[in-house]
Amino acid sequence: MNVFQRRILYLAAIAVFLVLAPIVLLYGQGWRLDFRRAQVVRTGGIYIDSFPQRASVTINSRPMSRLTPISIFNLRPGVANVVIDKPGWQPWSGRITVVPQSLTQVAAVMMPSPVSSLVLPESQSVPISFDRSRGQLLYLIQQANGTAVKALTLDPPAVQTIAILPVTGKVHQATASATHKYIALVTEKLGLIVLRRNDVGLVTFDFPASSTPSRISWHPTDDEEFYFLDRGSLWQADMAQGQMKVAASPNIKEFMIGNDALWVIRQTSIMEKLQRLNVKKQNDVLEEIRLDFAVDKILYVSSEAFIISNKNSVVFLNRQAGLINSIQLDKIKAHYLDSTKRWLLLLGDSEVWTVDVRTGEFTLVSRRSDLRDALWYQRLPAIFMLTDRTVQIISTKPTPILSGAAGEFVDPQQLFSLDESNIGIVEANRLVIWQVKQR
Repeated sequence: MNVFQRRILYLAAIAVFLVLAPIVLLYGQGWRLDFRRAQVVRTGGIYIDSFPQRASVTINSRPMSRLTPISIFNLRPGVANVVIDKPGWQPWSGRITVVPQSLTQVAAVMMPSPVSSLVLPESQSVPISFDRSRGQLLYLIQQANGTAVKALTLDPPAVQTIAILPVTGKVHQATASATHKYIALVTEKLGLIVLRRNDVGLVTFDFPASSTPSRISWHPTDDEEFYFLDRGSLWQADMAQGQMKVAASPNIKEFMIGNDALWVIRQTSIMEKLQRLNVKKQNDVLEEIRLDFAVDKILYVSSEAFIISNKNSVVFLNRQAGLINSIQLDKIKAHYLDSTKRWLLLLGDSEVWTVDVRTGEFTLVSRRSDLRDALWYQRLPAIFMLTDRTVQIISTKPTPILSGAAGEFVDPQQLFSLDESNIGIVEANRLVIWQVKQR
């Protein structure tokens, strides 16, 4: 090759470089040639996370090779049709706007597919609880001849009348023991009565029918024992002996029963006290913590910390380190400890919070004005929230940022964890069952 040929080759290489370099640079910055519009456009991207994760993604009818969470780049600006799918869950779809030189984030929550719907024979039924061992939903229904306690069996679907109680007035409370051997009811006219399921008999106590206990709590592991609060006295009922006695009195305002401890709030003229009592001996105080504020409920107590509420706040106190943390929460309708016993779920009138019982860290999960019930399904993990017309799902791991709603319900009443794979929603006179698969 002579000098002239080398010069031509050198100039050609420079020309190719000058032409390709800007193209490569522009390509790396997201510029693409849109053949349909005959113009050069700058692309954008989409980041997709889903609940549950490891779901397949299709964009503009083109399946992606990877599962969620996933980042997709070099998309033409405009509207992209996104479909997210996973076996056992309802597909999620949406029209996502792709912005040039930006990464649009998509948080998609898929819903479990309803697998069945069982109709309760009577309307206006009141759920009590779900008996996992028998696969039955226990509920109350007012009849002309009294109040019927019935059981709806899921498989095969059937309704069984357990008992018809001589109760024609209002039932203030109905709660079942740990294994559903007993059902305790606080009635308007007969006061406290207990139904024994095994032989369908009533257990009566020497207790004034005119009295109305403010709250009943069964022992968490012992079917034969429950406690109730009435006019400043805490009573202990022994089902095996058919007897009851005063466990603590007077001025008892609130209580919580554990496997090996009984905690009460005792109100005096100058302060309130959180006391741990000996369950075998009346008013035997084993430990006492003096409080300088009023207490409405005991939400959680352990050897390290306790969580209590008053009229407008929830307070966490680490008993050893003296750490105090609190949030403003006007009213607590329900509270649940998750299966790991690490997190407490607080359901207020319009807010749902979680609190770490070890550190006292509070996290606001949702704020809505139409909350009815909540359920912490640790297996996912996620929080199911029941509103006036929908079920909301909020992912709690790693952070509660993924949320979504499903279904249109008419007067939904309650959520139940039926077993390890199913969730029940009691709506008017039917039970809707959702099958929840692993993430």
